Amino acid sequence: IATHLTEQLTPRHQPADAQAIAAEIDRMLSDVVNASLSSEERAWLSKRVQEALAKISGDKGDDAPATVAISDSATDEELFAFIDSEL
Repeated sequence: IATHLTEQLTPRHQPADAQAIAAEIDRMLSDVVNASLSSEERAWLSKRVQEALAKISGDKGDDAPATVAISDSATDEELFAFIDSEL
């Protein structure tokens, strides 16, 4: 009985197609834009997104130098958070 109930109550993960994934990314982006986040939290999320992009693009983490774009509007606090996260 326990096995049957577990099978019935546990959602089955279906592989998502590109459109479903894009919709989820849009939803998460909306959440981030509307959230009250500190500079540190935004920097942390930015790093997580960059890591996700590296995985999507197939970057295997080779020793090639990373190129980073730093916004001219970044605050000192954001720059220091970025530096700290890279050390």
